[in-house]
Amino acid sequence: MQELTDRQLMDRKLTEYTTAGWLIVSQSESSFQIVQPHVVSSVALTLLVLAPFGLGVFLSLFSVAIGTVLFWLALFFTILLVLDHLCARPKLLYMTADQLRTLTPAFIEYNASGLTVCSACQTPTRTDAIVCRNCKRYYGITPVVSGHDRPGLDTRRTKGLASDIEYVLKRQNLLDEM
Repeated sequence: MQELTDRQLMDRKLTEYTTAGWLIVSQSESSFQIVQPHVVSSVALTLLVLAPFGLGVFLSLFSVAIGTVLFWLALFFTILLVLDHLCARPKLLYMTADQLRTLTPAFIEYNASGLTVCSACQTPTRTDAIVCRNCKRYYGITPVVSGHDRPGLDTRRTKGLASDIEYVLKRQNLLDEM
């Protein structure tokens, strides 16, 4: 298994963030900084400002008092939305390639000679380890290894989030066997 270079790893993560609406502030060979700007919801703008304003125009043809109340209500919600937008801070994120490497989970797998190794750095490891001693990555839930029915590897198929959480807690000895 070929390890990704720092640049490839950062490009993958940047792609994930930019498709989710984050903007790149700065970028170097070993780090990046991104920001997620505060965006006013179009649903909130429609329901809280445009609907009372439109109803106020329509109802002012029949009753000036009701129309005036709806105009003031639309103005009040407009002021609230403007204040929310001005007070909201954008989310900033600074990431280095080393941080991304430690966040990327590794798995315990078998190499060609039959030893259990870390999938990230290929260092021999125990089957019950939680963290790799060499690259310091946490082991994720071990995927099904096709063609291997060796004791020590978890070759079960997961049944959802609850069983994944139960597996991780049992692996870290935080949950007693049932």
